Amino acid sequence: MALLTGGWASTYSIVAADMDGDGDLDVLLGNYDSASRVLLNAGDGTFPTSIELPGGIAYTRSIAAADVDGDGDLDVLLGIEGSASRVLLNAGDGTFPTSIELPGGIAYTRSIAAADVDGDGDLDVLLGNYDSASRVLLNAGDGTFPTSIELPGGSAGTRSIAAADVDGDGDLDVLLGLRMDNHKL
Repeated sequence: MALLTGGWASTYSIVAADMDGDGDLDVLLGNYDSASRVLLNAGDGTFPTSIELPGGIAYTRSIAAADVDGDGDLDVLLGIEGSASRVLLNAGDGTFPTSIELPGGIAYTRSIAAADVDGDGDLDVLLGNYDSASRVLLNAGDGTFPTSIELPGGSAGTRSIAAADVDGDGDLDVLLGLRMDNHKL
């Protein structure tokens, strides 16, 4: 087992994904008490390069990787407590020059995911919010999210969100893991 070191406190979320397009898995760290980071794999399971994600964003509860702008590389999705969640667009080399604040000023996102919920071929963003209703942000196809849909049925208190075709009808359903209520589909 490899040990990742670097003095990062309170990593709440971790994801392995090829962020620099070199064919090996890099590591994304969603940190709460310090800026979130990407650790670039040297190809041998070591991570000599650590890149602080732009903006010095702390209070990350959830991190995900998905190609939301359709350019063939993986972008970073940050579910943030205390401010709006963000998408960081990848330049293709593991750097993230463009940061997009997700619409609605939504705060206290505990879980973030991407899935083609509306079936139009691009990845939408799912926000599992704790203090407000959870949402699906529909992608316009270019990594912008002009349409925000509030999930029905008392979706506040969400700790986890995902999408899958659980009823077998050919479209994706949204799954919510809630703090003190029955889980919802």
